[in-house]
Amino acid sequence: MRKFFLVLLMGGLLLISSVVSTQAASVYVDTMVGGTVDDPNGYGDGDAHDTYIGFELPVDKFKFNVELLTGDWDQDYNPDDDFSGYDIKGGYQIVNNPDLKLYATLSRYQRDFDDSDQKFSGTLIGMDAICNLSKKTNIEGDIGVSLTGKFEQYGFHQDADLLNFKVKLNYLLTKDVIASLGYRYYQFKMDDLDQEVKAEGLTMGVGFKF
Repeated sequence: MRKFFLVLLMGGLLLISSVVSTQAASVYVDTMVGGTVDDPNGYGDGDAHDTYIGFELPVDKFKFNVELLTGDWDQDYNPDDDFSGYDIKGGYQIVNNPDLKLYATLSRYQRDFDDSDQKFSGTLIGMDAICNLSKKTNIEGDIGVSLTGKFEQYGFHQDADLLNFKVKLNYLLTKDVIASLGYRYYQFKMDDLDQEVKAEGLTMGVGFKF
C-alpha cells in the first residue's frame, strides 16, 4: 500500500508539472549509495537505503518543494525496517544574481518506520542555495534546523532536534534531463533519552525539467 501511495503521488506531481510547465517546474529521483546509519544507543549501526522523489516549482521570488521519502534501514537490532515520509518546503528568494540564488526556507519534515513504529517529525527553518558553475553545471545545497521536533514510538513522545543537510552537483545532459551526484546527512537528537541517530551517504539521481 505504501508503494502504491508513493506511485500515485508521483503521478500527481508529474500531472502538476505538466500544468505549470511555463514556470520551469522539475521532478527528480535520487537514491542513496552506500548509506550508513549511526544509532549506538538505539537499534545499532547499519545501512541506509533511501530514495527521494521530488517536485520543485519556482514562482516569481518563491519556490515550493515536495519531496517523498521511501526505503529501509538495516540496523544491527532492527533489520530491514521500511520507512516512508515527506519534506514539504517553501522558500523566499533573498539573493538573486546570475551565478547565485539564495532562499530562506520553512519546511515540514516527517519520517515513519513500519516495524519499529518510530516517527521523526519537525518544523525546520533553513537556507537553500544554487550556484551556477557553467551553462550546464550547478551546485545546489540546503540546510534546515528544527524550530520544533518530535520523536514518537509506541505512544511515547519526546522532544527532538532535527538537522537536515543536502548538497548536489547537477549536470545538464540535454535541454530537459539532469544527472546529479550528491551527499545527504540527517541527525535526530533526543536529549532526554541520550540518543542520537545519524544517517548519511552519497546520492545519485536523475531529474527532468518541464
